[in-house]
Amino acid sequence: MLISPEQGYGAEAISWAVDWAFKFANVHKVEIQTSSYNERASHLYQKLGFRLEGKKRETIYINRKYYDLIEFGILESEWKSLRGLD
Repeated sequence: MLISPEQGYGAEAISWAVDWAFKFANVHKVEIQTSSYNERASHLYQKLGFRLEGKKRETIYINRKYYDLIEFGILESEWKSLRGLD
């Protein structure tokens, strides 16, 4: 998968890991999490094909404030469709 320079190395690394997981590790689903204050990560994960699965409310405590834990996942069938392998 080619990554444009504006996507950065995070997108490239996550894409590589997801491709490897489905091609070689024989997994059915890949999951990833972030905190609600990290909107850039949430946007990136969705852009890469992950879907919102849920959140755990006020799980993370930083600087005297609580944040939600946001959970994302991508299924093998969704990954195949994104890569044109279905």
